[in-house]
This record gives sequence, C-alpha cells and structure tokens, in this order.
Amino acid sequence: MKGTRPSRILQERLDAADAYLSTHPEASCVLSGGQGADEEISEASCMYAYLREKGIEENRLILEDRSVSTAENMAFSRQIFEARVMGEKAVIITSEFHEYRARMLAEACGFTTYAYGASTDLLYFPTYFLREVLGVSYYTVRDVVTPGK
Repeated sequence: MKGTRPSRILQERLDAADAYLSTHPEASCVLSGGQGADEEISEASCMYAYLREKGIEENRLILEDRSVSTAENMAFSRQIFEARVMGEKAVIITSEFHEYRARMLAEACGFTTYAYGASTDLLYFPTYFLREVLGVSYYTVRDVVTPGK
C-alpha cells in the first residue's frame, strides 16, 4: 500500500475483484489483510475503501483485518465463512503469480476453490514468481498444507 491507497499490484487485484463482483451480484467478498507496523491502515480497510469507491455495495464486503500472512488470510477467512454459513466454495481473487499458493492454503483450510487471477505487469513477474516459489517451499517444509490440519 501507499499510505491509504493500494499499491499497483493490489489495485490490479482489486480491479479484478470489481469486475468479478460486478458480474456476480449475488457474491459477497471477504477482504483479507492486516496492518503492518509501517502502514496507516489495514490492507482490508484499503481494499474496502477502493471497492466502495468503485460502487460495490457495503453489505457485500466483509473485512478480515487480523491476518499477516497468506496462511492466516485463509484461516481467518474460513472462520468468517463458518460464522456466516457461507459454505465451502470460494473464488480466490489474487494476482496470477499468487494463485497456486493461495489455493493450496485455502484448500488446506477446507475450501473448495476457484481462481480468478488478476494480471501482473511483466516487469514485476520475475520478482513475484521467485517470491511465490519460496513461499510454497516454506509452507511445504513447515507442513502447513497437510490435509486435515
């Protein structure tokens, strides 16, 4: 994020979320992301403000603002799904380079997932792809994605 505004990568994800939500008026959206020590607001709050500016209705946006990792994003979002009886199916809207890890962690939390990837500028792709390889390796070594955990 840049202050209270989304970074370019986050804005690309939010534009994909806006497109999905605009064509699926029955869908609700869990906005997942906490607040870092150097951030003015939580990532969830930033996403909420952006999507509200785009015209997405307030009652369709659910904030999860405690998570600080993708694993926590999924675990805390799962709690919201259970509390609101939202079912098992989730469409994960994230950057295309992040889809595999996000789905892997979501499925470990019991979700049946579908991906809706936001495109990534090729300039950023090598850096973020390497980050994802390391992230998948980390969670695999830590045994975070073992089914039934």
